[in-house]
Amino acid sequence: MRDISTAAALLAALGSADRLALLTAVGTGRAGTVTDAAAETGLPVRRVLKEAARLADCGLLRLDGQRVSADLAVLAGAADALDAAQPTAALLADDPVLARHFRHGRLRAVPEDLALRHRLADLAATLLPPDTTLTETEVNAALHELYDDHAALRRLLADFGRVTRDGSARYRVVPPADRPPLPG
Repeated sequence: MRDISTAAALLAALGSADRLALLTAVGTGRAGTVTDAAAETGLPVRRVLKEAARLADCGLLRLDGQRVSADLAVLAGAADALDAAQPTAALLADDPVLARHFRHGRLRAVPEDLALRHRLADLAATLLPPDTTLTETEVNAALHELYDDHAALRRLLADFGRVTRDGSARYRVVPPADRPPLPG
């Protein structure tokens, strides 16, 4: 949870145009001192110091007297923390081949390979609560967290026997023991 809070703090810090301009100037090497940063951003030196202190609190900038430097690796660490917090992260950790079809916890495209499609259906089924009857809207909302084309995933789940659908568009997750076997 702390990692997510840190990522949120970084994003909040970057929500200011002045701080973003300052980080850009320092991060690209156009400004190595507070005075350079003021000239590059058009901000008064006092404002540069204030915004630099906020960025330093997040670990994005280092202030050493008048010298400023950026640590952009902090952003990559925040992205990794957010990725790890995705509901699919633990499931994909055990399936690196399927994981290649995901970016930042979201499916990029439904794989062509039949076995991968079955594994995707298994993963998508975990997003739906077991032993519960769901409306199509509820299924769509859950699957949309994984992929923009939630209808394609819903059809995949039904076609591969991961959910059943009754005539009134109500869905129910099929328990793993009752599912058809995986191909090959």
